[in-house]
Amino acid sequence: SGINAEYGDFKEVLVSRTESIKEQKQRRDQFSSGTISSGYPGDGFPEESLLLQSERGSATDTMLDFSGVDNQQALSLVDNQDSYLQERERNIKTIYSKIEELGQMMGRLSQMIANQGETISLLDTNVTDIQMNVEAAHSELLKYFQSISSNRWLMFKVFGILIVFFIIFVVFMA
Repeated sequence: SGINAEYGDFKEVLVSRTESIKEQKQRRDQFSSGTISSGYPGDGFPEESLLLQSERGSATDTMLDFSGVDNQQALSLVDNQDSYLQERERNIKTIYSKIEELGQMMGRLSQMIANQGETISLLDTNVTDIQMNVEAAHSELLKYFQSISSNRWLMFKVFGILIVFFIIFVVFMA
């Protein structure tokens, strides 16, 4: 149950991150129209991310200065940066897909653990029932042994009477 709650929270985070990436891509596609988008690839992510803060701190390093460069070189630089951004986007999507797979595996694992917990509780219940049945059988065996012990004298009496009749029959008939 605790794992299921954690899995639910994890899944919500993954869904919100995925939606954020989709919105960012839509904005970039909408506003780029062949030029470099003014939005930073990390937009839409939480501000607490240390990697994002370090990337934004060095964002001025990634801006291209086109002064003194002809149009062909400028387009080449734009294409290089665009391919870099596309590669980075593919890598981010790959990471998110792997995280989603991990989340699914965690969900299946929590479900298996819950099923095993139910199985263990059933086994415990069965062991308790077996113990009670063995104790009841033991007490019944003790009662039967007591009844057999009290009937031994009856058997000796019957056997004695049969021997007396046999002796009388052999003595008088012979």
